[in-house]
Amino acid sequence: MWESSSKKGKKACPKCGAGIAANADVSSMDIWSDGHFTLRYVSEEDFGFVYLIESHVPAATMYFHQLCRIYNISAEQFVTAVNNRTMDEEWEALSEKMHNERNNYLKNVSYFRKRLGLEAWDAEILALHFTGMGPDAIAVKYGVSYDEIRTAFDRIMNAYTDSGIVIDDTVFTENPFDFY
Repeated sequence: MWESSSKKGKKACPKCGAGIAANADVSSMDIWSDGHFTLRYVSEEDFGFVYLIESHVPAATMYFHQLCRIYNISAEQFVTAVNNRTMDEEWEALSEKMHNERNNYLKNVSYFRKRLGLEAWDAEILALHFTGMGPDAIAVKYGVSYDEIRTAFDRIMNAYTDSGIVIDDTVFTENPFDFY
């Protein structure tokens, strides 16, 4: 995390170079923490995610609507629960579940390698991205530069183009693998 007092131009993390445009619609808030694990809600460009932060590093993520469905709550009920701390036990259990399942994305690496002809590194990045993790968080998770992840995404998009698979990442699908 970083702060910038600049209202113009691009804000960039001084450590990894990840940046957001000054006009980006981004917000975040910690919804629960035990000092080691933190559940952080992040809203970016009208999409909501819940990140599991472990020792200041994104370990896992899920889409906000999945969290609401798991607990059968609306966005308003979520906000109330966070403000009143009425679901702290559920958040703790969720953090443990996310921690235990943090590497489940790896099971899709071989699929992406075969389907798109990706190298292992690019297939791993894509598999992690399918969980909802953005390029900036992937860079922090792997301890590499943001530019390295963006370059991997360029290779991934070229592989999609070469494969003839049409993608539209502006539309969320519950199980994107059904469309391959």
